[in-house]
Amino acid sequence: YLSRRTGDGGLHPGRLVFADDLEQFAGKDFHSILYEFVGDRKPDVANIGGPSIVSLIHAAQLLNSEEYEVKFYGASGEDETGRFLRSRISQTPLDINNYKIYHGEETPFTNVLSDPNYNEGAGERTFVNSIGAAWHYRPDDLDESFFESDIVEFGGTALVPNIHDNLASLLQKAKKNGCLTVVNTVYDFRNEQMNPGNKWP
Repeated sequence: YLSRRTGDGGLHPGRLVFADDLEQFAGKDFHSILYEFVGDRKPDVANIGGPSIVSLIHAAQLLNSEEYEVKFYGASGEDETGRFLRSRISQTPLDINNYKIYHGEETPFTNVLSDPNYNEGAGERTFVNSIGAAWHYRPDDLDESFFESDIVEFGGTALVPNIHDNLASLLQKAKKNGCLTVVNTVYDFRNEQMNPGNKWP
C-alpha cells in the first residue's frame, strides 16, 4: 500500500493520505485495508482531536458560562465514531447544537498508524483521513448567529472542502460584521495534491 509516486493515493510515512484516494490506489475499501494491518484490534487511543474543537473546548472550560457562549459548528455522521464524539463533547461546556448529523454518512476521522520500527527504530506515523460527512458541510450551514459572534474561528478547514473553498468570502462577511477572526491552519493536502509545489488558494 506504499506510495510509488507523489499524490498517487498510496501510504506515505509521515504524511496524510485521504481514505478515498487510498481506496482507489489499492482497489479496496479502507476498513479492509485497516483490518489487514491490525485485525480486530481496537485503537490504542481514541480522542476527539482536531484543530478547531480542542481550542473551543479549552475556551468553553476557561470562560465564565454566564458571560460567554462558545459554540461549535461542524459535521458528523450517525455512526459509532459520531456517537463517541458527541458523548465526549457533551461532557464539556461547549455548545454543540450546531453540530450537524448527516444520516448515512461517515463521521470524519483520521487514523494514525504508528510504526515504531520504521527508519531503524526512529519510528514514524502515517495518517489516513476520511472527510466523510464534512463533504456536505457548506457555507449556508453557518447561520447568521455565527456571524454575530464577537470571535469567529475557522479551524482545520482544509478538511472541510466547501468551507475551505469559500474561506475568503466567509472571513470577509465575519469582518464586515465586526468579528475578530481566527484561522487555525492545517496542511492543505487536497490542494497540494492537485497542484504539487504551488501556492495554496
